Amino acid sequence: MPTPPSQRDPIARWASPVIGGVLGSRAASYSRTWFQSAQIFLLSSAAMFGIGLFVQAPCYGNGWVEAKKFTRVCSTPLIDQYKLLVAPVSSEQVITSPASGTASGAAAGFGAPGHELLFRALATLVPDGSLTAQSRWFFVIAMFVIALGLGFAVLATARILGDDRRWQLATFGLSAVLPLALPQSFTIVAIALSLWGLIFWLGATRRGRSPMLGGLLIGLAALFSPLAMLFALAIVIHSAKQWSKRGGQALMLAGSATVVLAIGFLLTPDRFQRLSGMLDDPVGPGSLVWTLIPLHISALPNIGLVLAGIGIAATLVLTTALALASHRQWGIAPILLLLFAGTFLVLPSLPPQLSLWFVPLACIAVRDWRLHLPWMLIEVFFVICLSLYQHGDVVENKGGPLWAVAVFIVLRLAAITAIAGFALSEQLSREIRHPRTPAGSRGFG
Repeated sequence: MPTPPSQRDPIARWASPVIGGVLGSRAASYSRTWFQSAQIFLLSSAAMFGIGLFVQAPCYGNGWVEAKKFTRVCSTPLIDQYKLLVAPVSSEQVITSPASGTASGAAAGFGAPGHELLFRALATLVPDGSLTAQSRWFFVIAMFVIALGLGFAVLATARILGDDRRWQLATFGLSAVLPLALPQSFTIVAIALSLWGLIFWLGATRRGRSPMLGGLLIGLAALFSPLAMLFALAIVIHSAKQWSKRGGQALMLAGSATVVLAIGFLLTPDRFQRLSGMLDDPVGPGSLVWTLIPLHISALPNIGLVLAGIGIAATLVLTTALALASHRQWGIAPILLLLFAGTFLVLPSLPPQLSLWFVPLACIAVRDWRLHLPWMLIEVFFVICLSLYQHGDVVENKGGPLWAVAVFIVLRLAAITAIAGFALSEQLSREIRHPRTPAGSRGFG
């Protein structure tokens, strides 16, 4: 066994008052609450985000218009979308890969009302200049917004975990998914809004339960990414066991989220044209369907949509049936994990940034870090292999092999399924041990 530090050791004697304070005062009081531990992981998540910015550094300048951005793994759709939305006619070439076009952009939320509104708002802050100079300014401003979204997402996850499980936040704050996925889109903003909407539903605030405010936040998140509506569906499923008490509030939340999403859609000028564009070319990188059609990505669009529709409907039915058949009310976390895992398996496009949705949910529902680590590493290698493959779309015969991307797509989906399966097994095992005991007071699960 390792020998504990002793005051006889000169290093321990010097470090003790520095680390723990006089008589261990800081060690005795530090991290009593979720907010105190959240401060540590706010810094760690900021450091992981900093690594992502370091990866983007080779492209900061003219790199975004060079084919080498794929081999440097510093390509970000944010810059491509900024140029296409704000300056669609330009003498500067926008180099994109066919494997990262309409489908992956739609899946990541590009073209959604919230994304475009935020793009337009941030564009007003960009000083005049060449398109390259404007792109640099936009990147800095966008990264600031993403950093704010990350901070609020970490705080929301810490609030959900509470004091008892505060150190579980390490799987979020130190996640290897963050560096390569965060700079790709504003997905983290939608995640932060959804998590805070969940908090207001669960009553983990001084105001107590507020279904209307929770639905408003989830609806705003859905304007950035429609996947946020899975939070509203999870809340409805979670309330099914206590429908007489919670059913009306759950429907109020889901209804308010739907109304916000509908208003945002109706206020979008070319809404039907955008929707048609997304439906015409739905298949993109990261999905199982995409690996079956390497030569022409849009060759089987109808099959991709049909499979996605059937798969999502089956996921909803299965999750609802399992939750209703249980004697013990399920927590929201395992319900969300199952919904997102089932949706990810059948989505026609699953770009790297969508994995950010799974980071806080897995952090809340799965305590075993040994399940998180393999998935994180697979995500990193998937992004690298996909970027190298996209280089071959721009420079002929210079890209990475498709089989490598396909292997990591399968491993990625398998790891996501394993995490959701583990959460399900934990839920079922708790029911076997305590069949009549209700879930935690706040229903996190």
